Amino acid sequence: MNGRVYDPVLGRFLSADPHVDDPDDSQAFNRYSYVSNNPLSYTDPSGYFKLGDALKIVGSLVIGYFTAGLATPWLTALNLGKFAMAVAQGAAFGFGSSFSGSLLNGGSIGDAFKAGVIGAVQGAAAAGVGQYFNGLTGSKLLIEGGRAVAHGVVGGLAAEAMGGEFRHGFYAAAAGSAAGSIAGAVIGNGSEPWKIAARTTIAAVAGGTASVLGGGKFANGAFTAAFQHLVNHESSYLEDVGETFSGYALGFFEGFSGLSAGDGSMGSTVGDQGRSVGIGIGRAVQFLNLAKGGIALARSLGSRLSASTAAAAARRATITVNAAAGAAAEVRAAEALVAEGYQILGSQVTVRTSQGLRVIDHLVRSPSGQIIAIEVKSGNAVRSAAQLGKDALMGSEGAVIVGKNAPDFLQGTQRVIQTIERRF
Repeated sequence: MNGRVYDPVLGRFLSADPHVDDPDDSQAFNRYSYVSNNPLSYTDPSGYFKLGDALKIVGSLVIGYFTAGLATPWLTALNLGKFAMAVAQGAAFGFGSSFSGSLLNGGSIGDAFKAGVIGAVQGAAAAGVGQYFNGLTGSKLLIEGGRAVAHGVVGGLAAEAMGGEFRHGFYAAAAGSAAGSIAGAVIGNGSEPWKIAARTTIAAVAGGTASVLGGGKFANGAFTAAFQHLVNHESSYLEDVGETFSGYALGFFEGFSGLSAGDGSMGSTVGDQGRSVGIGIGRAVQFLNLAKGGIALARSLGSRLSASTAAAAARRATITVNAAAGAAAEVRAAEALVAEGYQILGSQVTVRTSQGLRVIDHLVRSPSGQIIAIEVKSGNAVRSAAQLGKDALMGSEGAVIVGKNAPDFLQGTQRVIQTIERRF
């Protein structure tokens, strides 16, 4: 299945993750940990990528789209012109999407408002660009090409405003705009949820791919492209979305709470659907409350475990704690080595000595060019006699580098490698 194997006792993967998904997060450099040591927030079925980040992006985009949809009836009542209406819808989308995205990523309310204002400006500009090109006549190819370039400029400026690079935002927004136009022609128009999702997905994949080719991150490019696409190509369906969501929300409230929200939701099919879902979730909450009582009872029974079972559990807990401490020490060691001018060639690199295999925590190149093995220890941990013997052999007769975590130019070579112990 091409997935990585996880040991629940050690709390670590048995092979290194070849991807560093967030260079600004020190936990991302611990290539044996599960979802950056944050399993309550993320899942990782294959062992390569966290699903939580993708869900946050999708969630913020959906919230932004529904925000614009709910605002549409109010904006319509203001009798705005076609251009002003599009700009206002874009601002509502941008604020809702960026505000919620900041909160979903752990930002404060202040950070969320700042992101929301930047998003509103970006959404208004992107929608204005789209509305302007909608009114042009002439060559379709030239119009869509100009639209893509203009959207690219808006995306690049927004990327700079959020601390990124102009070119990454430009590539993603331009590619997403062009792909959105093509998706509309291939899939067809319509406000059906699956069509909106399909067209937006095509734009997001195009934007993410363009961002990666330009040296940026796929997730950032996909978000920028999907943002631009929803503000422009899907804006004509916002009124339908707003009415549908309002009816569903009112029906859900009635079903979940048992209270009446008035006659607005119960006269429509979506209102009845929302009420049914609300009733189901309400009953699920009741079931969970009963389950809590069962869990409490099970815990009280669990306290009567035999002494041998408790001792085994304590040993597993000690192994897990030690493994976590070792992993954290390796991360701190890597940061310190880089700060001292060392180049990390590979982590958890396997070498073959005349006495057997030895795993090196960090294989580094010193500022003077010497290749050195770094052994990281934490707390009271010490090297075993077998490890000391293999390290001595590495420094005298040398060892063959066989681990796949080593760079290609060292694979299969025999080198004399001195070992330095670093304690954290």
